[in-house]
Amino acid sequence: MRPLPGPPTIPRKGIDMRRLLALPITAFLALLLTGTVAAGGPNVQNISGGATIAQADWETSDANGGYTSGYAAASVEQGQSAAYLEFSQQSVTWVLCSDAGTPNDESDDVYGSVGSFSYGNGPATLTLGKSYSSASASAALDVDTFTFDECPGTKGESQSSNVQVAFDLMANGPLIKQSGRGTFHVPGQFNDHYAFRSTSRAATGSVSIGGASIDANGAIGKVNWSEHTNA
Repeated sequence: MRPLPGPPTIPRKGIDMRRLLALPITAFLALLLTGTVAAGGPNVQNISGGATIAQADWETSDANGGYTSGYAAASVEQGQSAAYLEFSQQSVTWVLCSDAGTPNDESDDVYGSVGSFSYGNGPATLTLGKSYSSASASAALDVDTFTFDECPGTKGESQSSNVQVAFDLMANGPLIKQSGRGTFHVPGQFNDHYAFRSTSRAATGSVSIGGASIDANGAIGKVNWSEHTNA
């Protein structure tokens, strides 16, 4: 099965934030761009930041071979009050494209995948309970959807406005604290040193996408990080 199409990959170096709360790295793009930067030389950069975060993620399948997965992650950057929500969902179904006119002979059957990838982000509301006991988030997003059908080899793209994305989570596990440091070094070319600390709780709940409700798992917590690069 070929990979689902999606938005262009944004290359970066340094901290992979998925190590922290197991959240998608794209939820932190705003932090990476607006974190506190202390000036160094022309090729030196010191960055620090933090965020309170809640994420819901889900996976579903059906008897016809269809599979859907997605996430909705809301965060508030350290020192800010405005929340930001990112949403992504992909669906794929494996279908029979052709039986070559021989329905009783499976050896010449040709299969392909039919699916879609949806993505949106924007301003949101985020409310957390004490000690990360609960989280509720909502946003009205412009969502881009990419579709494909391998049987005829077609692709499509569309945008939907004001799509309501919301989730409610309740913690179902203890507080988990993590911290770590790491380095990445290419002699004579690049140095990267990073550190992080996080507190989080596992959670369960539900997500609503355009009014349709889905059961979800998730996490609620806070992360702080710093990074020094010299290229």
